[in-house]
Amino acid sequence: MIRAYGGTARLAIHASETEILIPKSIFKVVTPGSFVGALYDTVNKHGGIMEDESYGNDGDLAATVVCKTEVLEGIQISLKDATRGEIRFLTDDEGGEK
Repeated sequence: MIRAYGGTARLAIHASETEILIPKSIFKVVTPGSFVGALYDTVNKHGGIMEDESYGNDGDLAATVVCKTEVLEGIQISLKDATRGEIRFLTDDEGGEK
């Protein structure tokens, strides 16, 4: 059967579309307003994007960060450094990391 359908299978495979899937990670952060620029710069430098940004009454920025999974650890370390440890990564219970 392999010989009988091999050519047809090969044509079907060549005619099909290919999609490249890149694993992504999502996490939520809260940082004092004085570190907003550092947050944006660091996320952009690692190729991430910020979503669902909102400011609290105290001026803190809460945001969702989406990045490639392969840079997750590096981006979180860089965010801690850029904010001098002031950033908070929210847990699942707080509506955080997915």
